Amino acid sequence: MRLWTWQSKDFSIIDSKLKVDSLEYSRYLAERIPEPERSRFLSLYQRLWAILRTDQYHWYYTEEKDAKSEESKLEYTKGEILWEVKVPIDDIFKIVCSVAWNRLRKKEPYLTQAIREYLRKTELTYNYDKLCNKFEEFWKQKTEDQLWGLLLLDLNESHDMSPIFLEIIKPCTQVLLRHPVKEEWVTKNPFKSVNWWKSQK
Repeated sequence: MRLWTWQSKDFSIIDSKLKVDSLEYSRYLAERIPEPERSRFLSLYQRLWAILRTDQYHWYYTEEKDAKSEESKLEYTKGEILWEVKVPIDDIFKIVCSVAWNRLRKKEPYLTQAIREYLRKTELTYNYDKLCNKFEEFWKQKTEDQLWGLLLLDLNESHDMSPIFLEIIKPCTQVLLRHPVKEEWVTKNPFKSVNWWKSQK
């Protein structure tokens, strides 16, 4: 499975001597944001770390277009670098529902570009606006505890982890991989490319 992650220029996803420091690198924890908002983000991360029993993992995009979208390119302007990996399905640590996570963080439903495109494909059968409204209404009705219950798709062993299933859920998920990842999984290492950004396009 091909995946993409933005990381600090000071951090290598393959270096076992380095530790993931979300308090330093997370845009939701490290940047100057109002203290009440930062405290809320920290409590969310602490609960996630408790559920996962670790904070040593990286977040990955499952769609290349999302990893290289205009919004994601803000990472580049802030000095972040983009890695690309190809990981065996059996080595995926966790699969996260992007909508549940964004709802927990932002307290509002969040439709990624990939989800919107998927909903648009159904427009011949369903009215796009009505479908989006139903989607958002579904998520607005979820309590915080329900959202936590929906967050990790792979906690339930009954989930089908076949390539076909993963392809279907890619537009609305993110992947977590344990740190460090194996060097042989890395297909684009920004440390080894002088013009690394051009190589990402």
